Amino acid sequence: MTGNDPTEAPEDRLARACLEELKSAEEAKMNAGRLRGKSDPTYTRTADAYKKVKADIAARFRDSTPEELSKYRLHG
Repeated sequence: MTGNDPTEAPEDRLARACLEELKSAEEAKMNAGRLRGKSDPTYTRTADAYKKVKADIAARFRDSTPEELSKYRLHG
């Protein structure tokens, strides 16, 4: 089970959880665009949520780069 490994640093668990949240937000945004179109309010909300997740990650992991995030990497 994730989170029960005493050898894994809490910062690494947090990084993994953030990346999972980012991927989920990205998928929601893409699906809303495909299903509703990019002019639909649902797409706008999901795109804003995606941007917020990305900004939150950048604020928490200040050494992250856009290139790392695009490859779903954080914290080494």
